Amino acid sequence: MKDETHTPPLRWPLFWRLLCAAYLGIIIWVSLRPSAPNLGAAHMDKLAHLAGYGGLMWCYAQCHARRHWPKIAMALIATGLILEYLQGLGGVRSAEWLDGLANMLGVALGWFAAKRLKWNVLRIIEAKL
Repeated sequence: MKDETHTPPLRWPLFWRLLCAAYLGIIIWVSLRPSAPNLGAAHMDKLAHLAGYGGLMWCYAQCHARRHWPKIAMALIATGLILEYLQGLGGVRSAEWLDGLANMLGVALGWFAAKRLKWNVLRIIEAKL
């Protein structure tokens, strides 16, 4: 296992973390707005949940050391479940347990992708700028 203490720090960690927070903000907004996005085919929303939370976990994993990933994953899973619960309280949209499951699987997929891909996109971007 690679020693993370020798990994050079990002040059713009605050910028990248704010970008991840903006991504999370978009997910919260889409989740809590009165009408759900029309994705066309049946159950495409499950794929959107999977991709949204997978991308979010991957994004946060890019700018945080691996030792922080479990806390990040738990926070994202809790956020997804809370948002599903709040959708059910609104009276317009409904909470679906399959959406919560897709959120959790997305977080796991994002973790897996971040762990298996040996390159950090943010470091590559910073090196090019």
